[in-house]
Amino acid sequence: MQLQHTLLMAHSMVAESKQTADTYPNDGGGGVCAYYDCTVTIRESTLKQNEAPLTGNGHQIMIYKMTSVHPVASVTIVNTRFVSCDACGTGANFFLYDNDNTGSSGTIAYGSYSRKLCSSSPCTVAPFTGSCTDRTDNADYGVTCAYSCGSGTYGPAVSQSSLPPLATCTTWSSCTAGEYISSNGTNITDRVCTSCSAGTFSTSTNENSCTPWVNCTVGQYIATNGASIADRVCTPCGTGAYSASANGDSCTPWANCTVGQYIATNGTSGTNRGCSPCDTGKYSTYANAFSCTAWSSCVAGQKIAANGTATTDRTCVACSTGKFSIATNQNTCTNWTACNATTEVESSAGSATADRVCATASSPSPAGSSPSPAGSSPSLESSPSTAANTSTTDVPNLLSAASRYRPQLYLCGVFMVSILFLGIQC
Repeated sequence: MQLQHTLLMAHSMVAESKQTADTYPNDGGGGVCAYYDCTVTIRESTLKQNEAPLTGNGHQIMIYKMTSVHPVASVTIVNTRFVSCDACGTGANFFLYDNDNTGSSGTIAYGSYSRKLCSSSPCTVAPFTGSCTDRTDNADYGVTCAYSCGSGTYGPAVSQSSLPPLATCTTWSSCTAGEYISSNGTNITDRVCTSCSAGTFSTSTNENSCTPWVNCTVGQYIATNGASIADRVCTPCGTGAYSASANGDSCTPWANCTVGQYIATNGTSGTNRGCSPCDTGKYSTYANAFSCTAWSSCVAGQKIAANGTATTDRTCVACSTGKFSIATNQNTCTNWTACNATTEVESSAGSATADRVCATASSPSPAGSSPSPAGSSPSLESSPSTAANTSTTDVPNLLSAASRYRPQLYLCGVFMVSILFLGIQC
């Protein structure tokens, strides 16, 4: 009971309180009873199942009015929950006893004289200094005042179905690394944070968006995978390796050009090395050669001992004695010409680069010719025979002898012709 002056009830609960004495009509008020010019303010509280069983006058609140002595009491109720008494039966939850005119006492009189609504501007206590709304579930329940929170804080919308509200504003949620602000906070709603989607990241708090991971380009590889809180890390391919597509997990070693190949195209960080086989007539003997080498050329006086391949050089060997070659890269050497033993003599000896040259041997004296006079030089027939394939330089004496007696025969022949012409015998 409050007789005069001011009654402030905030963040409180009056539950299952009962009137226990007096049955006079001017008595009642199970929860609150106020007399005369008392000022009653109830904020963010709960009045639950209170009862005035003796009179039924104001199970929750009763006001006693006697304006001939004092002004009537006023009641301001803000953001307060009421739970009616289940076992109360008859009576009124809100009642004004009008001592000046008892016939007008009742709930209507309470509403007319004591109840204060938004027109009285009751939303004056922080944080509930926002908009004011008269209760629609029961006008005697008073009003709801909305939160009015400062920057970075919020209070949820005050609803008459969920009273009383918390008496403080709540700081907006903080979006951490790996999240972004998908909805900004207001004075009545919290900030909404959402995780970065795959392939994006954020590294600081309360970012407005997530950043896509960097793309590792051709010629790079992923050194460290990205995460929701860290970017992807790219590293260039090292010497001798390449990557041909973006965001490769690793670099691939260049191809090795094997023996028998050469590097047609050098590798780069973004392309493979290109290899090509050696052309016919060329070879390489080690990996990753920059070019192929031409086979050796077998010159005159040589023959090919082993043909070249893509991996080996051509091998040459000198012609053996009695054979020759006059062109390059011959598969075989040719035997020297054999001079006829009876009709020819060797006029030029063969070599590794030239054939033997044969000449016709000189003819012997005609058959039946008279023998040389005694004491004269020997005839060809009486001279020793020479080998056909022996060089003329090897038999100088025989040739000298022939040169000595042949002119004599020739002169003798002329002489004989002269004698025959003259009729004289030789």
